[in-house]
Amino acid sequence: MSIRLSNIDDVALLTDRLVLALLRLSDAREMHAVLASPELYRFTGGAPSREQLTERYRHQIAGPDDPDVSWHNWIVRSRTTGSAVGYVQATVTGVRRQAG
Repeated sequence: MSIRLSNIDDVALLTDRLVLALLRLSDAREMHAVLASPELYRFTGGAPSREQLTERYRHQIAGPDDPDVSWHNWIVRSRTTGSAVGYVQATVTGVRRQAG
């Protein structure tokens, strides 16, 4: 079985096993379960609530206030099941974003 891509514009990268899809606010519900393991927070504190994760994603999607900084956030999904398995983030600096 392979996942159906509802919006190919949301896909940043496809491999034989994985799909990197642009972060959407609706991903918070599924990612809350993916990120629920206490082992992930052994040294950094507790897991975020679903509401906290939703707000974090809202902030990440809005992007930084600094026009010389760009945030890029993707959900990593299994290509065969479509299930979220993680995330990837990148911050790019020194490139002035253009409005529009």
